Amino acid sequence: MDNDSFIRKSELEIGSEVYLLSKRIPSQEQEVTIDVSHMTLEDELSEEEDQKDSSREDFDASLENHKLSREQREHIRAINVKRKRDFVCLEKVNGEIVNILEGLELHTEVFNAAEQKRIVDKVCELQEKGQKGELKRAFTAQGKGRSTIQFGCCFNYRKSKVGNPAGILKHETVDPLPHLFKVIIRRLVKWHVLPPTCVPDCCVVNIYDEGDCIPPHFDNHDFLRPFCTVSFLSECNIRFGSNLKVEETGEYSGGSYSLPLPVGSVLVLNGNGADVAKHCIPEVPRKRMSITFRKMDESKWPVWYTPEPYLQGIQPLPYKLKSSGSSKSNHQLLQSQSPNHSGQLFGFLAFFISGGVLLLLTGITVTAFVLGFIAFLPLIIITSPIWIPLFLIVTGFLSLAGSIFATGAVVSWLYRYFKGMHPLGSDQVDYARSRIHDTAAHVKDYAGGYFHSTLKDAAPGA
Repeated sequence: MDNDSFIRKSELEIGSEVYLLSKRIPSQEQEVTIDVSHMTLEDELSEEEDQKDSSREDFDASLENHKLSREQREHIRAINVKRKRDFVCLEKVNGEIVNILEGLELHTEVFNAAEQKRIVDKVCELQEKGQKGELKRAFTAQGKGRSTIQFGCCFNYRKSKVGNPAGILKHETVDPLPHLFKVIIRRLVKWHVLPPTCVPDCCVVNIYDEGDCIPPHFDNHDFLRPFCTVSFLSECNIRFGSNLKVEETGEYSGGSYSLPLPVGSVLVLNGNGADVAKHCIPEVPRKRMSITFRKMDESKWPVWYTPEPYLQGIQPLPYKLKSSGSSKSNHQLLQSQSPNHSGQLFGFLAFFISGGVLLLLTGITVTAFVLGFIAFLPLIIITSPIWIPLFLIVTGFLSLAGSIFATGAVVSWLYRYFKGMHPLGSDQVDYARSRIHDTAAHVKDYAGGYFHSTLKDAAPGA
């Protein structure tokens, strides 16, 4: 094969990651200039993948027939994003029991490890610029806060000391969205994470050191719903509750539901999950980064703002996606529920035939057993000193073998479960663990409040 040719290898891993490993073998060193202004996130990372593969030997030429286009890879990866939308946490709000997590979605494995590194490196670069004063809206909160950088619009979390209200500041300028962040937004819309009717036009970068946190809050309604948060560097928990509050000790109480946010995941907040349940980030155990993307209400646009052309007209990829619910479409469900008379007739016929055959076999088996028992009863009585010990030995052996097999199966399942290999039934176990943890936390909060109020009532008056 000529040294100037390209050797490409595609490796498809269904249900997980899709990678294209490309290798270029130039005849001599040469400088290549690439315009990355309109590249997708995957395109930007392809150069890094090329560099990683530059030390590999020749690949099997037969793999050339299996290579996938970028669009095909993107489709496969988007289809295999894991999506959970069935969060439930019931609380009494204004006298009614409501699901405070309605509208909450968690999309995992949206960004692979290489993409996460690319984004984290960019955030570190922006943080360094902010520390040098090269960005217009970068600051670090006092105490156990976190460092933040705002892009697309300038806003206050609460009323400022000079009297500016909470929300978007129309007359304050801020840096525009970095191009890489626009690429992320396009992926979120194309991969059905955010709807095309609510394409983000601003964001805030949060950089947490160990022990940093975010107090309970609702996101300001200068921003439309839904909005989302992408997590990087380390996993942490986000807590939800309609009665979340800060205690005198600085701890947060009243949270009814705690949700882990894996790295590379996207949490979408909408409906009750955004406007009924407050949310907070307790002290993080290790360094973490997140980017929260929002869309501004048009009536709140800054006076200098103009829509970003690169973020206009984005459409989701045209295919059905996997979700945590049923994989059937509405049409399929309707078809499955509609009566099928020919199918019912065939089912009844098969039932009666199977039942008749089963009764016949049962009769033959019982008859043979009774006749055999009568014929061999004298022999059984004579040889009983042999059969009884043999029976005990066989029974003991089978019991021991069964115990060893069951123990091995349990140990194997636990190993795969805690290694994150998702063995059969792991989703049900995760759900049960989550519900037990949430119920225990709920009972603890209410019990603490009850005993506190009881002691307060029992205390002698002044």
